[in-house]
Amino acid sequence: MLKKKTVSLFVIIFCAFSMTSCIGIIEKILFNKNGSGTYSMTLDMSEAVKMMAAFGDVSAELDTGLDSLNNVFNIRAKALEAINGISNVRQEVNKEQLIFSIILDFKDVHALNQGMSEFYKDESTNQAEQFVFFKESKGSLERTNINRVLDALDYALNSDEMDQEFNPAAFLGEMFYEQQISFNSDIKSFSNSTYVQGDGTNWDEKALRWKKYLFKPADKDKVIDVLIKTN
Repeated sequence: MLKKKTVSLFVIIFCAFSMTSCIGIIEKILFNKNGSGTYSMTLDMSEAVKMMAAFGDVSAELDTGLDSLNNVFNIRAKALEAINGISNVRQEVNKEQLIFSIILDFKDVHALNQGMSEFYKDESTNQAEQFVFFKESKGSLERTNINRVLDALDYALNSDEMDQEFNPAAFLGEMFYEQQISFNSDIKSFSNSTYVQGDGTNWDEKALRWKKYLFKPADKDKVIDVLIKTN
């Protein structure tokens, strides 16, 4: 399906796990009261475990796929650790459930924007273009409409490396991108009705969750930008 050359993180994902449509890309951002916090990006393929078992022994393919992802994340981690205000970059891997995460702590919103820009940078360039994913003001936080996950996915699917006969809607129909934004204090209001309050586990007043199925027509027009007021 794909040539050897890889052009983005998502091409590696497709190549490594090309037998499954069950891929979740989940970002979680926790903001402390002082503006610092924790960011994580997770690739969750746990729903694919049973389906993959139907193909027989795929351990060798899994090892190759995880090695490819691990190499990419190792490169990203080194670059992230060099950013002022980013610390404690670490990885978590659950091979049995196919869940792979990279986690970091950030000093403030500026450091978070730099870290996310580095993580999702175009691999064909040496410098990460600086994007503003979040804007902070007294009593409110804005998540802008910049969506590098969808940009990278679109680039991967439309690159010369992708077989033109590949139908992403049929093959990746259950793929989703989810973002969770949480705080240490209650959320008073939020501007985007496609967000829901709660993180899926603790349905309290301190978290918002946005989920988009990338190839389902009903989710086509969902946008990620939101203004959140906490005071």
